[in-house]
Amino acid sequence: MKTIGESMKRARESRSLTQKELAELSGVYRSAISEYECGTRFPGALILWSIADALCMDIDVLVGRRCT
Repeated sequence: MKTIGESMKRARESRSLTQKELAELSGVYRSAISEYECGTRFPGALILWSIADALCMDIDVLVGRRCT
């Protein structure tokens, strides 16, 4: 199972965004994006929504939740 950081990085890279660009789109510090992707820090719910919106993806996909 992928971590949130791995999902975030994959989605960011698939959209050809840098960490700085994602940070600007989501209103989060670039250093926080890096820490989330490395797994040294975990984003709260509001930050997850901001990042998911910036990546144009469903938050369930970002967190690895699969609805059946």
